[in-house]
Amino acid sequence: MSAGTVGFAILILGLFLLIGKVIRVTTPAVQKLFLPSSIIGGFILLFLGPQVFGKIGGPDNGLFTADMLSVWATLPGILISIVFATLFLGKELPKPKRAAALAGPQLSLGIALGSGQYMIALLLTVILLVPLFNAEPMVGALLEIGFEGGHGTAAGMRSALEEVGYESGADIAIGIATVGVVGGILIGIILINWAVRTGRTQIVKGNVEASIDEQKGLYAADEHYPAGELTSRPASVEPLSLHASLVAIAILLGWLLLEGLKWIERMTYIDSFELFTFVPLFPLAMLGGVVVQLVAEKFGVDRLIDDVAHSGVGAGLPHHRGPGHFVARGHRQQHRLVLDPVCLRYHPQRRPAAVARPAGHPRLLVRARDRRLRPVHGCHGDRSHFDAHR
Repeated sequence: MSAGTVGFAILILGLFLLIGKVIRVTTPAVQKLFLPSSIIGGFILLFLGPQVFGKIGGPDNGLFTADMLSVWATLPGILISIVFATLFLGKELPKPKRAAALAGPQLSLGIALGSGQYMIALLLTVILLVPLFNAEPMVGALLEIGFEGGHGTAAGMRSALEEVGYESGADIAIGIATVGVVGGILIGIILINWAVRTGRTQIVKGNVEASIDEQKGLYAADEHYPAGELTSRPASVEPLSLHASLVAIAILLGWLLLEGLKWIERMTYIDSFELFTFVPLFPLAMLGGVVVQLVAEKFGVDRLIDDVAHSGVGAGLPHHRGPGHFVARGHRQQHRLVLDPVCLRYHPQRRPAAVARPAGHPRLLVRARDRRLRPVHGCHGDRSHFDAHR
């Protein structure tokens, strides 16, 4: 497979991602579903590929070549390592006691959800899928991989599933993850609307609807949010290249750690038990990112790592620290806004320190330094009216 084929396959992905965005912006029915552009573009690729178009009379591979499909099948397993390597880069690492206090409840919830998904899936496998549909027994592990793990985990587990002889498992897990995303969005919207109408919500009250721009997935013309900060002068190295290098180091450290564990396993107990042979790279890449961040903090250069630049999902948005709490990053300071996230936005205009008080919520006090607060277009209810005081 040539480098040109790999590049062309990536270009086609970019094209269909843009097509998905255009559909999201121009189709009201899709806007109401709040589906990501990647899901929309992916569905189009699915219909044009061998799974649909190739089955209804088109070429065996649909409109794409076998090499392109091979590239697309390989990319997720690589890209998920990049995602996990960036999870802790640019973020202040808590002390062990604080980390345990933060991670403990989340870990307990994750184990409870994962165990429940395994139990239900294994019961269905034993009672229904294997006896009636002659399914592979390994299918019982896919529900947790797809639902709690998601697309990234499903892609990262491809090599492990292939090692145990279940080549189609990763594709099925990715399909399950897609059902989880779409179903979660649709069912979540229904539940939120029901809860608002019946007065079961604490933050959102009354007839609150997303603005047209929010439904389209766009910002208003006068909204400008930074996608990152320059931590290095471009004359020496481009900041994006610098951060890409740090991600590469984190992944390499994870790979070395994994290979070291495999070597220890081969030298000791591999004849009786195998474990690290089936461990994917991406969780070790996360540990590599932790090591890079620790070394940067130790030598006092952690300021050169911008966490927004590493955040593919949250890039360009204020850091969301919980309901009604945003941290807007500035060049030399952080501007904290404690406010309702539905009907306020901040503008990067130099202003004296001000206090904004919602007319309908007198107890909510908002302080914003060097920011002017305005109601978001399209907001409803008394939260869209604010009195600004200097």
